[in-house]
Amino acid sequence: MIRTLSIGLLVLVCFSAVAPEGLADPAWYVRKAAWRETLLASREAIVRTPDAPGASLPDLGKDPFTVACWVKTAGDGTLLAKAPAKGAWAPNGKSWFIRGGKLAYDIGWVAAIGGRTKVADAQWHHVAVTGPDELRFFVDGKADGGGRLEGKSDESGHVVKIGFTSDNFPAPSALSGALDDVRVYRRRLGEAEMAALADGKDVGGATAVWPMDKTLDDASGNRNHATPSGKPAFVPGRSGQALSLKGKNRLTVASTQNPRQNLWALLGRDFPADAGHMQAERDAGLWEEDWNAGDVKALAGRFAAALKGEPLGDQAARQAASVASLADLDALAATFHRSRAIRGELAKLDNLDLRPLRLAIEDLGQTAESYPARDLLARLESIQQALLAAREKTGDGADASAALARAAEALAALRREALVERNPHLACDKLLFVRRKTYQASHYYTEYIDGCKHFGGNVCILDLKTLKTTDLAPSLAHGIFGRFDLSCDARRVVFDWKKDINTGFRIFEVNIDGSGLRQLTFDQDDEQDLIRKYRTVRTPTGTPYITGVDDMHPCYLPDGDIVFVSTRCQKGILCDAPDVLTSTTVHRMDRDGKNLRAISFNSVSEATPSIMQDGRILYTRWEYVDKGGSACKCIWAMNPDGSNSVEIYANNIAHPTTFIDARDIPGAGNQIVVAGTPHMPLGVGTIIRLNTVLSLRTRDPMHYLTPEIDATDEHGFRHYRNGTWVRELVGPLAREPYPLNEKYFLVAYNPDKPWNDVAGYGIYLLDEFNNRELVYKESEWSCWQPMPLRPRRRPPVIPPAGTGQPGYARTGQPYTADAWGTLLLQDVYVGLTGIERGRVKYLRVMEDVPRPWAARRDYGGDGGVSQQHVVVSMWGHLACKIEHGIVPVEADGSACFQVPADRNIFFQALDENYMELQRMRTFINMVPGEYRGCVGCHEEKAVAPAMTAMPLAARRSPDRPGPQPGEVVPRTMHYPSDVQPILDKHCVRCHGGAKPKADLDLAGTMTNQFSVSYENMLKRRLAGKWVDEIGGSGTGGKHAHIESTDPLTYGSHTSKLVAQLRKGHNDVKLSKEEFIRLVTWIDANAPFYGTWEGKRHIRFKDEPDFRPTPKAGPDCTAWSGTWSGLKK
Repeated sequence: MIRTLSIGLLVLVCFSAVAPEGLADPAWYVRKAAWRETLLASREAIVRTPDAPGASLPDLGKDPFTVACWVKTAGDGTLLAKAPAKGAWAPNGKSWFIRGGKLAYDIGWVAAIGGRTKVADAQWHHVAVTGPDELRFFVDGKADGGGRLEGKSDESGHVVKIGFTSDNFPAPSALSGALDDVRVYRRRLGEAEMAALADGKDVGGATAVWPMDKTLDDASGNRNHATPSGKPAFVPGRSGQALSLKGKNRLTVASTQNPRQNLWALLGRDFPADAGHMQAERDAGLWEEDWNAGDVKALAGRFAAALKGEPLGDQAARQAASVASLADLDALAATFHRSRAIRGELAKLDNLDLRPLRLAIEDLGQTAESYPARDLLARLESIQQALLAAREKTGDGADASAALARAAEALAALRREALVERNPHLACDKLLFVRRKTYQASHYYTEYIDGCKHFGGNVCILDLKTLKTTDLAPSLAHGIFGRFDLSCDARRVVFDWKKDINTGFRIFEVNIDGSGLRQLTFDQDDEQDLIRKYRTVRTPTGTPYITGVDDMHPCYLPDGDIVFVSTRCQKGILCDAPDVLTSTTVHRMDRDGKNLRAISFNSVSEATPSIMQDGRILYTRWEYVDKGGSACKCIWAMNPDGSNSVEIYANNIAHPTTFIDARDIPGAGNQIVVAGTPHMPLGVGTIIRLNTVLSLRTRDPMHYLTPEIDATDEHGFRHYRNGTWVRELVGPLAREPYPLNEKYFLVAYNPDKPWNDVAGYGIYLLDEFNNRELVYKESEWSCWQPMPLRPRRRPPVIPPAGTGQPGYARTGQPYTADAWGTLLLQDVYVGLTGIERGRVKYLRVMEDVPRPWAARRDYGGDGGVSQQHVVVSMWGHLACKIEHGIVPVEADGSACFQVPADRNIFFQALDENYMELQRMRTFINMVPGEYRGCVGCHEEKAVAPAMTAMPLAARRSPDRPGPQPGEVVPRTMHYPSDVQPILDKHCVRCHGGAKPKADLDLAGTMTNQFSVSYENMLKRRLAGKWVDEIGGSGTGGKHAHIESTDPLTYGSHTSKLVAQLRKGHNDVKLSKEEFIRLVTWIDANAPFYGTWEGKRHIRFKDEPDFRPTPKAGPDCTAWSGTWSGLKK
């Protein structure tokens, strides 16, 4: 790009910035009657304006860039970021920072990557990052790793910051140290140039250079000057002076230094009707190169060159030869756009594939004798011939638009008749759907938290013949309608509805004729107290959230009662450092709204329940018990009373990251249809049919009904375009499939609009032949959750299990006398590959304990590590864990034992030394009095052998979990009381003090959040292979550790420390009880805290609730229920 403009030589700088609001137009902007005239007049004025614009800072989402600087620090913090000017971290923000002493780069709500070399050692280091997409780190001139992060263009309003990112990210956000010679380039520097910079040499062409020599001005000449938050301080630097940062001060650089760079934005603002023509000419490169003022002849040559060999190309060449004025140029431009339109029509014809339609017609003809397949196929053949004839007429500019339009119109009518109007599987007169503007959510599960930006809509009846709609609840049209369900007799509809931004979703019911509207769920008695305590002012999208009760996704049970998801469980998302995201779990209530109770006790969110043909509840369950934090949103089923919870699919599938909107396919045994979506930003994506007879530990059950759409990343969508997969935030995107049978589905579908387009989604018919036929769409609203308005077979009513209904919110609380379920394990060795019979001696019974709302830290400081609001571990599991004890395994591999009911229970298979051989990286809930059996460890339903003899464990009364030697159970996993006393007794005399042996300090000295020994145990990998659920250690990540693993993959058998102790280490000899304590902590995935109680950060060390030691035995709990209180 040429920056210095000579007189008479004009360059149009193309920028996509938003035209500034509230500011006067720049003096060089000359508004004329038409956009092209304005363009030419304004760029001539730019040349005449003194001090022509300098180069702007790169867009870190789309422009090639390099950021480099010298840094001297002993801690973590931000180097440079592009983020909101004030407030919290936001989606699509970019931050280059130091974490764990090493370089890191994060794109908000996408992911983060890290470097390999420690730079936080109080020495000067030259550091750099290049991007976008494929990011590379450099330290002292040498490559230091990197990775792929695909973001999008920088958000309007995001600014460049030096030394700070946001109020809540990263942790810490503000850098303490010194920065020198900070540079930004609009290109990727090569390795030789990086080495030169690290050697103190200059590399020219920078967009911005801040030498920090007692000034914050940009020395590049581009006027990207920095503004300090306070009076800047300078210290001796790597060369000259350096900026001193003390964790509070920071610099800001305005995103746009000169409004003259916004010419295209100004044109788009003033001539919106011409936006398409502007973009087409820019895409053709007609305005990129320089030209002489007034030389319309040269510009005409560009248009003619762009149309060479294209429709109307000869006509354009003749016009260009005679262009002498702007009016002539406009006429030539009209020819250009007409040619582009014809080319678009021809491209559609060239890409037209009629095979899917033909296959569907043939299939439907075999389904119903009344279906006119022969007539439809004959008409299809006639239309195909008409299209081919129209194609032959185009030549080098012959306009066949009319012929193409006629044939296309006939084809569209045939498609609708064949796939919708005559489809025997859609033999109903009416559909139900939700009219709603698209949620603007940051995550698939946060629609109710930060997605409710646009109010209005209804549950509607669509007449398929007239395409007229009727609102079922017109009196509620001012609110937001979420999901609904139709009763089996098609007489009633239950739905969730949100009145306004200050009210949560509530469940209502209405008769199908619109009468009998009634509310079923209401505020809790303490609703206003909840709002006062937990109200969230700012969510990831900026939409306020009241953090009260939300009842959503209602569904009729076979007995007429209602199942739904709700925040009444009052749990927070574990990987949410700001604590703005709440969890929903499955609840049920009587048909009149009474007797409301939880039937699932998950630590994170559940969604979209539906009823299977056998009467069970099918639902989405997010979980990460020792798994990557955002990849496992899988499909589970349970009985209507909460018993018999069982995985259906995707508990070990890394992508799509989310399986949602699951529905049983009627008449197709063991087949389910789901939407496969990313974790962020919204629960839309691809449609998948699952055959659950196939191996659940593989991708074999998945058949993509929309094969060109996938969700392989935490954020965003993948589309297969022109032979390659690309990551884009636009359609095609789908959600909420409703199966008509195993081949034909109604879906909410967006063919080509941005994911959050308020009216982008309509009702389509989708089939396995890859047809997508529009059924109905509205111009100002999206249409969601299509469902035929007709009766359907009522599933059977499953009797409740055990002695009664599950209790409410017992998880993490002390025992009650009846709160037990009984489990019979037939043979633990089924699925334990490589473990010889007789080696498994015990099962350890563990519990995953959610984080309650009441554990909120409004005072701050107790979170931030691995996205935790209240830290539990440095790089391990994010929930507290309770050990309930062990139970014996018989010689035949069987075990029969009781477990606490209404809790998230999982197991570990142990050898004779109480060391883990395999762990269950998921959980089950059992209701009080429930009795259930399983075959083995990680077995699949399709391969489970039948019981041939009564298991030995079944011939006696079931065991209750008992303590390991030296224990009192139940107890929490708590490093300070479990492990540190062992280290103090046996290790600190050598591995402590000023000069610990092997540079390994195992003293219990407190750090900000943990202790010296704990941090060193994890940094030195002494705890073996553990599961890093977020990825901060560089050993895991949000999509890691999902697949099913062999025994001995994790736990104490992989620990170097345990191996050394067993082999013999000097005179250290642990007692049996000490050894068991150590390996149990390792097998629990190396947590530090065992309770949600008490303050963590070392600055609170003088307060009475600082790092309390949890109780063991009958009073054991991870949370007492005491609210932590608002910030004073």
